[in-house]
Amino acid sequence: MKYGKLDYIYDLGDYWQFKIILEKVTDDYNKGYPILIDGANDAPPEDVGGISGFEYFLKIYNNPDNPEHQSYTVWANSQGFRKFDIDHINVMLKFIKYK
Repeated sequence: MKYGKLDYIYDLGDYWQFKIILEKVTDDYNKGYPILIDGANDAPPEDVGGISGFEYFLKIYNNPDNPEHQSYTVWANSQGFRKFDIDHINVMLKFIKYK
């Protein structure tokens, strides 16, 4: 791999493992901060209960007709959960202090 990858562990209790891959460096890039060029799927909220808990959460969260939907939405919001949004991620990357 030319640029490298980073293995990232999130929420040590549930032990989510992610691979972050730096695919390209642009020499004439002038923004001073990184941007996300591709990604997929939602990140799990804290303490969702591992893969099976996350699958169950998404089933209810994504179904407004489910009787538990409202309580799951309130809980998800309290955890800072949000659907995958590349534009939002790139805005947030602007405000990180980089060395």
